[in-house]
Amino acid sequence: QGLGNLIAPFFGGIPATAAIARTATGVRAGAVSPIAAVVHAGVVLAAMVNNAVILVLIFEVIRLAGPVFFGGVNYVSMLIGVALGIVVFDEHHTLWVWLAIALVLAGLYLVNRGKAR
Repeated sequence: QGLGNLIAPFFGGIPATAAIARTATGVRAGAVSPIAAVVHAGVVLAAMVNNAVILVLIFEVIRLAGPVFFGGVNYVSMLIGVALGIVVFDEHHTLWVWLAIALVLAGLYLVNRGKAR
C-alpha cells in the first residue's frame, strides 16, 4: 500500500488507505448507512476470490497443455484484441502494425506446424 500511495499521484490517483477509499466511494455513490462499507468490502472480497480462482485455473491450463501452447494462446488473444479494435472502435493501423501481425502469424505457424503430425 505504501508503494501504491507513492506511485498513485503520477497517474491521477489520490494516496489513501482502504478505509478512506471505501468511505469516499460510498459517499460519492450516495450511501447513507454503514451497510455500504460492508457491501463494498464484500464486493472487494468476491473480486479477490474470483481473481484467485482464475489464476489457479490459468496455472492448471499451463500445467496440462504446456507453456508453449499457452504462449500461442496469448498471441492469438492479442490478434483478437487488434481485430476487435478495428471492428468495434474503427481503428486504422499502419503498415508496421500489419507487418507485426503477419510476423506473429508466421511465428505461430512455424511453432505449431510439427505438432499436427
